Amino acid sequence: MHKITKDHKKATILKLALRTEGINVLDNVAGVGNSIKEDVEGLYSIDSKKGIKPNEIVIFNRITTKLVHNEKSRFKLFKDKDEYFVGLDRDTPLINVKFSKRPEHYDLKTERGTPMKNIAQIMGADCLAIAVDKQCSYFNTGDFCRYCNITPTNLQSGIARRSYEEDIKDVIKVAGRKYRFII
Repeated sequence: MHKITKDHKKATILKLALRTEGINVLDNVAGVGNSIKEDVEGLYSIDSKKGIKPNEIVIFNRITTKLVHNEKSRFKLFKDKDEYFVGLDRDTPLINVKFSKRPEHYDLKTERGTPMKNIAQIMGADCLAIAVDKQCSYFNTGDFCRYCNITPTNLQSGIARRSYEEDIKDVIKVAGRKYRFII
């Protein structure tokens, strides 16, 4: 069993604050889409910043959170030399952060030709998440739920709404054993 330290507690509180408030990204993050896991537009887009961006940040000892862009947030993500920090400004870094490694299956396609990253994304360090239906039934009425992070961005993304069983099987065959959880 892992001992809960003061740093674990601080990182957990920061994670909750970043999920609630988001973060203003001041500097570009090199390697996104290559060595760093990118956000896959059209599945779970919960911010409005355009362009390729990191999907998550690793705050401390595998404590990971979705990187939610908010230019009005009091929290800033910035680079100092070769490291990235979250802080209130460049002079007040709170914590050194890293980025989630890009999963190998993000470069692959299923036998049907569907990009595997459109079928299953990685959440945190150990969860393969599959969205069988990438749209909410409330999209048709314009009154989609305010509690989950599936948004109408899928309507414009060009990503197929439903995943085929064959595609899901192909992704699980390639990536399923690498993760502790499959949801």
